[in-house]
This record gives sequence, C-alpha cells and structure tokens, in this order.
Amino acid sequence: MLNQAFNKGCLSNGLRYILYPVEDTSLVCVNMFYFVGSRDEEPDKTGFAHLFEHLMFAGSENVPSFDNEVESAGGVNNAFTTQDYTDYFIELPADNIELALWLESDRMHHLNINERSLNIQKNVVIEEFKETHLNQPYGDLFHILSDLCFTNSPYRWPTIGLSPEHIEKATIKDVKLFYDKWYQPSNAILAISGKFQDNIEDLIKKYFENIPSNPINERNYPLDNPIDHQVKKIVKRDVPLNLIVIAFPVPGRLSTDYSTYDILSDILGNDNSSRLYTSLVKDKKLFISVDASLMGSVDPGLMLIIGIVKPSVDIKKAEAALWDELVNFNKKPITDRELDKVRNMYISSLSMDIYDLQKVGFELSFYEALGNAELLFENYKIYKSITKEDIMNLADRLFNPDRAFVLNYLKK
Repeated sequence: MLNQAFNKGCLSNGLRYILYPVEDTSLVCVNMFYFVGSRDEEPDKTGFAHLFEHLMFAGSENVPSFDNEVESAGGVNNAFTTQDYTDYFIELPADNIELALWLESDRMHHLNINERSLNIQKNVVIEEFKETHLNQPYGDLFHILSDLCFTNSPYRWPTIGLSPEHIEKATIKDVKLFYDKWYQPSNAILAISGKFQDNIEDLIKKYFENIPSNPINERNYPLDNPIDHQVKKIVKRDVPLNLIVIAFPVPGRLSTDYSTYDILSDILGNDNSSRLYTSLVKDKKLFISVDASLMGSVDPGLMLIIGIVKPSVDIKKAEAALWDELVNFNKKPITDRELDKVRNMYISSLSMDIYDLQKVGFELSFYEALGNAELLFENYKIYKSITKEDIMNLADRLFNPDRAFVLNYLKK
C-alpha cells in the first residue's frame, strides 16, 4: 500500500514546502524545485536555465565550495534541468538536515555571480553543448525536431539552448536578471523526504522566511495551432544508420487524457515486447530499434515514435511499415494482458519511487507546481481506471498522417 501521508505549508514570502516522512531510514533528502526551464528563456538568450544548473554549484556568499560542504557531511547532491523546471537535491544523514537547509537558503539568496565563476561555467556548458549536440552522431536531432514541430511555443529550442553562442555572449547583467526573476521563494518548492525532526517547520522558517520575494507573473506563452497536413523534413548527416521520427502533437501534462496517451505510448514502444518492437524489429526485421514516448511537458507537447532502420532496408519501406502499424493500430484489439502489463509497470514504478527519497521529493514538488501535490497519488487511481476502449478511441483520433511531423534523419 502506498504511503500517501505528507504535509504542506507556505511561508509568508511564497515559498511552498512539502514534508514526506519516512521512518525506516536514517537519511533525508532536501529537494529544491524551481519552476523555471528553457521555455522561460528569451529566444535570443537560450540555455540560461541549464547554465544556472551549473552556476548554482559555483559558490554563494557563505559557501565557496558547495560540493565540499555536502561531502563533508556524508551527503551527495545533484541537479537536472528540463524545458519546464530545474530541480536540485541533497541527500545526507538525517542529523545533518540543518546544513542542507542552510546551503539551499544561501544559494537562493546570495549566489556568488562574478566574472570568474560565470566564465568557468560558461566554458563547461559550451563544451557540453559541443560534445553532446554537435560532435556526436544524432546530436542535433532534437534541435532539428524542436524547430520542425514548434513555431510559436518556446519548446522550439531544446534545454541545452539554440546555440552555444547564446551562452558565450551571456553577461553578468543577463544572468543576474535571470536569477533575480526566477530563483526566489515564490517560484520554488522545498520538499523534504525521509527522517526529520518535529521542529522541521521551525527550521524551514529560520532559513527561508526572511528571504525577500516577488510574485511571478502568470505564464502565457504562445502555443502552436493544430496542423491539417503532414510536415516532413529530410536531413543528411555523417551518421552510421538512417533514423525515422514521427511526432504527434499531444496535450500538456494536466490534460485529463494525459494518462491515456501515456499508456498508449507504452503499448506501442516501451520495451522489447511492445507492439512496434515485436512487429518491426523481431518479425519484419526492418528496424534495429523502435521506441515511443511522451515529452511529458507542462504545455502541449509531442508523442515521439523513433526508429533506427536496419542498414539494408530502404527508408521508404521502413517508414511505410511504421505508418501501417500506427494507422491500423485498432485492427489488432488491445488484449487484457497488454493493458495490464503497462498499467502494472506504471503502478509498480510509482510504488518504487515512493521509496526513493529524491524521486518522491521531486515528484511531489512537480505536481505541486502544476497545482496540487496530491495529483501524484491520484494518478494511481487514474491509471487503474483506463480501459481498452479509452486507448483505442484515442488511437483513432491521434494516428492521422495529416496531423503528424515526420523527420527522416539519413546517413550521407
């Protein structure tokens, strides 16, 4: 049975906090979620959210070396950035929780942004951009795909940014403006999961309540209009194998149908027993791999079907076979076994995440940012309630070749 017991609160400066107690552990995880990602950037200043993931470890007023402080307390820490949010966490022995709160409050209020630290982190991020997106096979795939599928939405650039030049040109003034706007209590959620004292709320107030804050304006980013014809692009690169992407526009994370889209994508291409893999890799031997997934974005995003074509197979034949599977999805009715498998995989994953202090802290923060942390546990019931008819009706509406983006990423 899932432990669904947690408490929530909010400080006078707008900082929300979530307390998820776990008794049978000696550890605690302090998770600081900032509701800022690459969609919040300016089109000519992209990559800033990811840059800040690095800058937040570069030292603050009272902590010249963040990592050293955490490691000396027997802890570990890390962070990750997406198009919608940036998440930081410190996991350490429960007796040292006050250190973690002090560290997070110091870099929330007194991050040490100077020319030296900025130049060091800019170089790190630029090298990462070159290594992962410019100098490896398929590295620019999501730059091409984002530009193909989004015209107005800020999802039209990936988290790493449009170009390393945007980071290269970033000034102290630019990054301080970004920090002052987004890295403040009213745009953050503190989640503490694990073992903590009864006075934990007093400690949260001690370290965070005096940090000044301004309200964040409601986000009203432009969205893209529905398409009524297929949009296709063909690129050639120095890669070993041809690759096909079919992308369908889907609603955002708060859509009432989101969980149905999620189950549909898992039936299609979650693992080696999924429909696409079984048909196109095992039986017809046209692809080396085929996967299906959702962006999982806050605003409307994409369902992505990505297949790597076998060397001897013509790209047109492979794409036709992929479309045949999609448009004829309902000619092979969903079985109880298929539906039970993917539902059970989700529920099992949720159940295991509850025992991972960092994951449960992040998930609760994410759903709280969307509106209500309780949504995490409501998903348990929602996924169990989805029927075969729900999925087949959705497949009928979704798999229309005239409402898809297609990318042929070919070897030269």
